[in-house]
Amino acid sequence: MSPGPDRSALVAAGRRHQWLALGFDESYFDADPIVVSGGEGPYLIDAGGRRLIDALALQSAGVLGHNHPRVVEAMREQLGRMTSNVAGVLPSDRSIELAAKLTELSGGELSRAFFVLSGSDANDAAIKLARQYWKNRGRGTKYKTIVRRHGYHGGTLATNAASGNNRYPHSAFEPLPAGFVHVESPYPRECRLCGGAGPCTLACAEAIEQQLVYEDPESVACVLVEGTMAVAGIVPPPPGYMARLRQICDRHEVLLIVDEVVTGMGRTGEWFEFQSEGIVPDVAVLAKVLSAGHMPLGALLAREEVAAAFQGPPERRFLAGTTLGGTPLACAAALAAIEVVAEERLAERVLWLGEQARARLLALQERSRIVAEVRVRGAMMAIEWAADGEAGTPFADVGAVKRRAIELGREHGVHFFGGPPQSLLLIPPSNIEEGALEQLLAAVERVVAGIEREFPA
Repeated sequence: MSPGPDRSALVAAGRRHQWLALGFDESYFDADPIVVSGGEGPYLIDAGGRRLIDALALQSAGVLGHNHPRVVEAMREQLGRMTSNVAGVLPSDRSIELAAKLTELSGGELSRAFFVLSGSDANDAAIKLARQYWKNRGRGTKYKTIVRRHGYHGGTLATNAASGNNRYPHSAFEPLPAGFVHVESPYPRECRLCGGAGPCTLACAEAIEQQLVYEDPESVACVLVEGTMAVAGIVPPPPGYMARLRQICDRHEVLLIVDEVVTGMGRTGEWFEFQSEGIVPDVAVLAKVLSAGHMPLGALLAREEVAAAFQGPPERRFLAGTTLGGTPLACAAALAAIEVVAEERLAERVLWLGEQARARLLALQERSRIVAEVRVRGAMMAIEWAADGEAGTPFADVGAVKRRAIELGREHGVHFFGGPPQSLLLIPPSNIEEGALEQLLAAVERVVAGIEREFPA
């Protein structure tokens, strides 16, 4: 691969001209920044030629790693035919094929696919859908969305309001849209309900019902949740939690919307995480993993009875959409990615991958002062650390710990990024080879050892 432009010139130009996302500023370019010029499988390739394992695989989108040859070839073939159209108005052969395939993967339960561009606007559209659904059914007082503390659903104003993760404070954008009610999430280490010390009582699910009743079900349109909360630090729901939510929503006539932006495409052992939980939501939200990170693409998958509420005269139709949502190019990438996941049986492989990682990380916890908890869900893993892991005593400056962990990771050939400061997240490609997995886990062990040395109790 050609090294491209001089790295130092790129760093200087980046510092001067590029406004980075998610609160990063030009100081990013001061301390050995990564300037990406390529990618191959689990590896990022820096403009200076460095190869680093991407521990968060394309910000959790890369279920097949970078530049999977089958997906790239499908995109190349599609480029010779047509790249873009307004998919919601002029459907393409590829968007129709993808809609039918997603219905099949859902077991036929979610029979309508509505395409958008990203996870943020997919969740935004899902909120709009829930509100209009009840208006179309003559119950327009149902407008509120119940969401959870620690949850993350995107970066639009509405999805900011729906997100309860304090890594992304929203005060700069206030006032946020009204109609979002936050309740407790199933996060055992911070549970304020059953306390997290003994068996989970599903009190966090009961809290949703209590809040729903308090608000009055005739004011509530939907409950919007992730299964496993990824941005919060890979926090899976306790057994029975999602089934309980399904019962609660059915009892009170509220739509259940499940955010599968990170957890879809086989990442937890089934095509969609809700299948692992034995439920069917009214709406599933997909993005990121849908094209395996190769193209911007999001989708809503809805039950037939939900979609039916939007049939009829023009005023009943769903007017959400984006110009470039569901382009033929993006849908071709998604179709190819689905083929690879199916043919390589990656939904089964992630269970093996997760168990390999769990064994190594639990052994690390046994011998480390700072590892407080290990969490694994399929191909998603996290360690949570503290100055005293057993007691849970936090580090005095957890931000400094995370910054140093990222530096140490690069020294050992891994790019760590994302998640709360008290956690180290690992979301490698589902097809990561054993040698690269070993390199990743060995780097985690060395990073933890380094943090333990440099940040005494």
